[in-house]
Amino acid sequence: MEFRELLKEHKVSEIGKCPRNFKNLDLLIATGTSLVKSKNLPPLDVIARNLKTKTLAKLAVFKKKSFERELVKREMRAEQYEEDIREGARKGFGVLAFNPKAEIGCTVIVGDVGAHSRSLDSAGEAFQFSNGGIINDNQNLNIRSAFRNAQKGKCGYIYANEQDLKKTLIASKKAGLKVKVLPVWTSASVIASRAAALEATKRSLEQAKGERTAELKKKLEEDAQRKAAEEAQLEARQARFRAQYGKKVASLVSGIDAELKGVRNGIAGALKSKANLSKTVAEQGFFEPFPTWYADKLMKGWTFDSTLPVPADYGIAKWRKREVEAVIAKINVLMKNRSLGEYSDDCWYVGYIVDTEFNMQREPFVSRCKDTAAMTTWKTQHYFETRWDLGVR
Repeated sequence: MEFRELLKEHKVSEIGKCPRNFKNLDLLIATGTSLVKSKNLPPLDVIARNLKTKTLAKLAVFKKKSFERELVKREMRAEQYEEDIREGARKGFGVLAFNPKAEIGCTVIVGDVGAHSRSLDSAGEAFQFSNGGIINDNQNLNIRSAFRNAQKGKCGYIYANEQDLKKTLIASKKAGLKVKVLPVWTSASVIASRAAALEATKRSLEQAKGERTAELKKKLEEDAQRKAAEEAQLEARQARFRAQYGKKVASLVSGIDAELKGVRNGIAGALKSKANLSKTVAEQGFFEPFPTWYADKLMKGWTFDSTLPVPADYGIAKWRKREVEAVIAKINVLMKNRSLGEYSDDCWYVGYIVDTEFNMQREPFVSRCKDTAAMTTWKTQHYFETRWDLGVR
């Protein structure tokens, strides 16, 4: 493993900055002499104990000569790149290092910046190795702006093509600005190849997205057609139900309206004659809470005006394992209050099981229309199957 790769993969602490909390170290680099003499390193017995418990492992041994050779190779590449840039003998993109304390890298890229991502990674690594600085972000500018920022100490490096690098080297010399060529270079053909690969990937993704969109559109159209066909079938079935049971349902709803009229008249009579209103309300308990509500309305000054009864649902329910009819009416009770000068319109669902065999009304259902969950619960409890309302409007 090369030294730069090891630095990239591990957090490195210099000998002079080595913390006493040795357990937090990911990587320890020291010379053989430092391991014995340095006061900033953990004692040898601690190192030995951690080696024994496998909490410290030797990853590699780097010889001083190997490290020096790496530095020489980098210097030689950097010198060659600088010479080629000045003579116009190299085509592609390189890096000029400026302020090691700056955390911004200035790039001069025309076209797809993404094609340069690998090169910028290499530029950041070389900048850190050479100057010890760390580039946290890159900003793409034109070459004039990049150079001005470099003069102000805002650019850690400038990444650009050979022409802009040459201009920058000449301008830096004239301005007395210290600049260093880094041993990083990417040929124009490699950038072009990466750009082409990214464009191909983009086209592939767009094509896949287009195919998914088309497939989704097709599915939505098919679902809409299927829904329309199902609704047409429901509409025809509901129409058959209403043609078959229409007269019977109208009669049952009319009967419910008449029974509620009897409830209203009884309560109104008791109130007028000052009889025991509570007893009268209790006697109409089959339709609770309607009688209590109506008595309260009358006592508050409201007078009856009219009702608007319509079928809410009709079908087959079960009572003690027998199939019996069931009906629910929707009754709008219209009232007025002369003192207030107002009208009220209260909607009620009123229904029950019609046990024709025994001439009985069973399991009453009375609820305000706004409480739709109550009707659903009642139907579920009595295994109700509609013969009237299939949800088609």
